[in-house]
Amino acid sequence: MKATLSVMGNSAHVFRPLSDSSTRSRVSDAIREAIFAGQIRPGDALIELRLAEQFQVSQTTIREALLHLERSTLVRRVPNKGTFVTKLTPKDVNERYAVRAHLEEFAALEASSRMTAENLEELQRLLDPLTAHILANRYFEAAQADLIFHRYIWTCSENKLLAELLEQVTAPLMVFISLVRSQKHHDLKRVVHSHEIILQALKSRKKSAVRQAIEFHFDNPYQLGEPSSSNS
Repeated sequence: MKATLSVMGNSAHVFRPLSDSSTRSRVSDAIREAIFAGQIRPGDALIELRLAEQFQVSQTTIREALLHLERSTLVRRVPNKGTFVTKLTPKDVNERYAVRAHLEEFAALEASSRMTAENLEELQRLLDPLTAHILANRYFEAAQADLIFHRYIWTCSENKLLAELLEQVTAPLMVFISLVRSQKHHDLKRVVHSHEIILQALKSRKKSAVRQAIEFHFDNPYQLGEPSSSNS
């Protein structure tokens, strides 16, 4: 029997059942991937009963997974209406971008004095798939890898509140930017260079270099999904 559609709106995605050993994190990961892949669109409703039928898990598990996604602001709950994929207005995007730029600099500066050689090696390892996705113009995969790259820096800041705030600000922003880039068929090669600069700045442990790297990264209009003829 065909699975019931999980969302209402302009898009719909059918999830596959998960095994009995599946946990809330696997459910939330599957929903998150569908959001980043554009299979579930901003503004779409996430219906607990239908999701439970598709994943073949309890509604409690679905509710917990959605609450987990809500904490990262990828979804939002509207009283007496339901849960929806976060949809950003242009004003929302600009506000989040400005806040993120300031918080990202703070996190990178904190991380620069705490990162070990092993941490820097791991960040290099995370940069490799990001670069590969960017060079192949795989928009949704690049967005997820981009978030993972930056999230690791936040974690290395050893400031849990800062990392949580950045997650809340950045996750929906990454989805928005990814959708814009895919719709406009942008060439992602423009964004590779700035990530390498961040890595090298962190390796130098020079705060001035870290500040410059973050400023360069966020001064590039292409980071907001806008093409820029001045960066390559």
